[in-house]
Amino acid sequence: MSGLYPLSELVQIEPDLNKLPQEYSRPASDEQIEKTKKSLESKLHQVTVVNTASEAVAFLKDHIPAGASVYNAGSTTLVSRVTTLFNIHSSDDCTE
Repeated sequence: MSGLYPLSELVQIEPDLNKLPQEYSRPASDEQIEKTKKSLESKLHQVTVVNTASEAVAFLKDHIPAGASVYNAGSTTLVSRVTTLFNIHSSDDCTE
């Protein structure tokens, strides 16, 4: 899995993406990522930047203890994507 999806594929999953300005339809630049990282770190957040969805999943699996709850701020897109990446079939199965 490359972690990057063409906009045409993403819009099929989340049609509201068509309503976003075009500037949000491409990945952030390295400069934008670094600026955001520094801003978050200045507020004492720990930040890890990864390049692929696979790296993100590996990082999360290594850092979220089994049985832990993770708040997702009600993001159905995030829940759907994480459920798919982790191959989670129910809220009780968060180990794979």
